Amino acid sequence: PKRTIMLISPEVEPSPRKITLPKGTKVELPPGTCIDLGVSFMGTDSAKIQNVKPNSSVRGLRPGYNVHSLELAEGHSFIGLDGSALTHALDKTADSEGRIIYLKNPEFYQPPPEAVTKVMLPSDSNMQDIGLETRGSPARITKVTDGPMFGLLQTGYFIRTFGWMDGTSFSNLSTNELSEVMEDSVGLEGRYMICAYGKAPPSSAVTLTLPAGSLGAIFKGSPPALTRIKEGSCLGGEVEVGYVADTLTLPNGIKYYQMDTMEFTSALKSNADSEGRVIRFIDPSVHALTPKPYGDSSGAEMVDYKSVALPTGALGVTFKGKKRAHVSRVKPDSKLYSSLPVGMGVDTITVNSRVFMEMNSVEVADLVKSTSATPGRVMVVRNPDSNDYQKIPEKLEVVLPPGKLYCTFSSNPPVAKSFKAESPVSGYFPPGMYVDKLMMPDGYVQSGFNTRELVALLGFTSGEEGRTLVLKKKTVARSPKEELFPEEKTVELGTGKLGVSFKGKRNAYISRVHESSTLGGRAWVGMLVNSIIIPGNTAFSGMTAKEAARVLVETSNVGGRKLVLKAPGSALDARNIPDDASIAGSSQDMSAGFSTGTGLSGQSRRI
Repeated sequence: PKRTIMLISPEVEPSPRKITLPKGTKVELPPGTCIDLGVSFMGTDSAKIQNVKPNSSVRGLRPGYNVHSLELAEGHSFIGLDGSALTHALDKTADSEGRIIYLKNPEFYQPPPEAVTKVMLPSDSNMQDIGLETRGSPARITKVTDGPMFGLLQTGYFIRTFGWMDGTSFSNLSTNELSEVMEDSVGLEGRYMICAYGKAPPSSAVTLTLPAGSLGAIFKGSPPALTRIKEGSCLGGEVEVGYVADTLTLPNGIKYYQMDTMEFTSALKSNADSEGRVIRFIDPSVHALTPKPYGDSSGAEMVDYKSVALPTGALGVTFKGKKRAHVSRVKPDSKLYSSLPVGMGVDTITVNSRVFMEMNSVEVADLVKSTSATPGRVMVVRNPDSNDYQKIPEKLEVVLPPGKLYCTFSSNPPVAKSFKAESPVSGYFPPGMYVDKLMMPDGYVQSGFNTRELVALLGFTSGEEGRTLVLKKKTVARSPKEELFPEEKTVELGTGKLGVSFKGKRNAYISRVHESSTLGGRAWVGMLVNSIIIPGNTAFSGMTAKEAARVLVETSNVGGRKLVLKAPGSALDARNIPDDASIAGSSQDMSAGFSTGTGLSGQSRRI
């Protein structure tokens, strides 16, 4: 910018001494410590530039200016630091390129009420990986060890917010909650943490997931009030004395409300060996107890939803229900005794990526028994009154990859019965659905087939991309037996034998596509031969079967030929074929001479 000097006559009284500074500016800092940069800071409430050495490498620094914030190229930011904290932050980030400080004119500057630090977190790290230790609720930083956050975060700061770039954020989490959320979000990009110095308000409601074992605390009264926390208790630093236990959720999903101390401690002790007990503590001066959602009756609430991993072997569970199965009994010695709530309805059971749903008790029992040796099974149960039960879709389209499916079909209409481990489609066929039709990208559609015909058709088209099976729910009527052809299709032909046969004394049509044919899945039995195009703009049309076969035989060494087919009943191009011995003078059955291969594949309406 231009510098301006104003001169006045010596006879004119000069203006009083005054320095006018801009309200704010930003300065980019090169790498280096404060000593390297030739600058020092002071201030206990807000950092202020104390001195700038004449030989400083930084332009734009002005003594007396307040430092509002420091930003790093990685996304970290520091707002409202005091002089000591800012010096520490600059020294610890001395190797960083692109650091920027924002300066404010002290005449117009109002420092923020507290210092705030925002740091960007590695996507692949949890609390332990970044060397962060916290305590209490909300979580307060107690130690920062060597790692990516060393020098960026300081002890004594409260972690106010944790979130990531899609807008998800959590505020004032306890130490346990923060650790769980960080662990669960590993792999997400754009995670950040906002920390602030100063006394953070304690959370008036704290939810804790307990480890197995004793709680290490004393409760009294109704509702159970926390009166003492023993040394080593998992409640230490998480819950304030005087808070009350609002709700208790056991690992089997049973939830207790409005308890007295005896009911509360009895439920805890009866499940002391189990991890996953959850207690919600509240400040009774702030929150009222959560009312029982099921009225004034005693007992625990049935959860809305629960996913249960099924062990191998016998489950020790009894199911009932003619329409929808529900859990009627879990034996005390069952491995699911503490995790599967009685009375819940069975929503889905997943076995080897297949999701079974809408089952009655007999179907559930049969499935569980027949897959008892299969690891990784998962059963989802829901409240019987839930409206969220999954339903088998009435219609579903499944796009198949080329190649073998490694799937066994049975029954009529065809049903996917079993899958080999290497099957690429095992998760695509919901149980309770049958195969109604097959559609090809060229417009060919076939429906109403039995299992043998479907298997033959899938084999015939195995080399093609974009095959689509239409599945229907067993209660939905199947489509009539039908075969629809594309109106017109052009097939590029290779050299040599093609492996197809023709019929038709008037108009040639494809009568057979042999098993070894290169046209499997590309030429459909029953389609009319409209024309054969030979490179060089030669086209033959209006041919009989003998003529079509003769043309193809005599041009078998020519590359780039095209066979134009039309749907049965279509109007064909006018006859265009020389009437000489080289094409049609022989009475030999050229169809027989042209046919290749053995076996039957691709027969019209029988594939």
